[in-house]
Amino acid sequence: MGCTWLKLYTSTKLRDGDDISVSLSTDDLKAVSKYLNGLLPHATFGHTKGREQWFMASPLMLLREEGEG
Repeated sequence: MGCTWLKLYTSTKLRDGDDISVSLSTDDLKAVSKYLNGLLPHATFGHTKGREQWFMASPLMLLREEGEG
């Protein structure tokens, strides 16, 4: 019998420049992401090089408008 533990790393950059990083299982990451998306409707989720550049220029550029997706 074998067991594989898959851990994923998630990092959150805050508007003030602070960084919060945690390691989660796949199931926990899905649950936390779903919870945070509902709790933080104006936050942008998902890392891309473009978003990283926007964050470096001004974190406010990543705020989502109401109803945006």
